[in-house]
Amino acid sequence: MPKRRRSYISLKPFFATVLCLLVGFILFFIPPSNIFITLVYVLLLAFTTFLISSFFTKNKITQVLVSLFVAVFLISNIFAGFNVLNTLLLLSFIIGVRLLFR
Repeated sequence: MPKRRRSYISLKPFFATVLCLLVGFILFFIPPSNIFITLVYVLLLAFTTFLISSFFTKNKITQVLVSLFVAVFLISNIFAGFNVLNTLLLLSFIIGVRLLFR
């Protein structure tokens, strides 16, 4: 009897959907009364961004840099508020690191 190859189903879309639903649940139903809840939300959003960016690019460095940008951007907005100059500096830093690893 010939051996059959088993086709494994990727669970990455399932985990991305579950994380998106969890992020939406936290966003709509849990008030950000504590800094711990907000930081957990930021980390979940960064990990979700990492998983979703893996669908669009196969380069791990780009995935890590995109999720790092999202995490640092949101954390800096929590503590310092939105500032255009800080956002541009962070974006230029991330682009510079990406060009450095090229």
